[in-house]
Amino acid sequence: MMAFYVKSCVLLPSSFRGCIYSSLLIPARGLIKMPIEWKRPERLEFSDPILTGDCVNRLEVDMNNLPIAVEQSKELEKCNDLVKKLFSFHFLGRKYAVKRAVTEATESVQNHKYDINSIEVLIAQKTVRIRNLMEHLSITPYDRPARARLNHLIRRRRRHLRHIRYYDYKRYEWLLEKLDLIYTPIPEVCEFVERKKSIRKLADKYCEDYKTRKLDEYRQSLMEKRTDFLRDKVESLKWMRQEEIDCGVESTISETDIKEAEEKLEKHLKELQSKPIVKDESRNILTDM
Repeated sequence: MMAFYVKSCVLLPSSFRGCIYSSLLIPARGLIKMPIEWKRPERLEFSDPILTGDCVNRLEVDMNNLPIAVEQSKELEKCNDLVKKLFSFHFLGRKYAVKRAVTEATESVQNHKYDINSIEVLIAQKTVRIRNLMEHLSITPYDRPARARLNHLIRRRRRHLRHIRYYDYKRYEWLLEKLDLIYTPIPEVCEFVERKKSIRKLADKYCEDYKTRKLDEYRQSLMEKRTDFLRDKVESLKWMRQEEIDCGVESTISETDIKEAEEKLEKHLKELQSKPIVKDESRNILTDM
């Protein structure tokens, strides 16, 4: 709950040298309480899909696999399990596992087998490297060079995605689904998060919503009273016409006026039957904040 004090500024002359005025802030009589809560938005992690665009924040590699160069070796097939394990990524290192993941990602989006430099291939390769760095930073979050490389790769990939989104939208949608990505373009206007500015926006929004709600409630109360008003109008017109006839005075109210009032009453009753008004007795339109 935020409380706002309304203050007035009064300028009083003082006896200092020259014509000097001092301001005296006098608090107003009332204290206006507005149900506004503002919390500073939480800082997004570097692995958040809103920032990176990756729905997967780590690179899944099987360290028991073999490099592609020796996987199809006939001599290695004849060796025992211990020798095969020496050629696996457990002993070679994660760098070779990442290279194989880059190769597999390239083959999954290639237009042909000699395609090594298309924009789809570049996006797939950068995606593998980004997820590898994200997994590395989850273990060592204070590695600043790795974080700088990650930001650079994300910016370059976003540029490629923007390019393919503009020129080939169907290919762009297929690529996002294939690589499990989310494209979030950078907003044209970036505003800093400021407490006072946010509170002003929330206060303006609350006032607009409050005014709209009060007007709706007042309109609803008038609709509830309209039925009785139209009935009284029809009876009054009939009574006035009959009195003028009895007094021998030329009638100023015709039968057409009475029929129009009756038609309005019937139309209003049909509207109430089709859209019944829900009464909310817990609210009073006369109560203030």
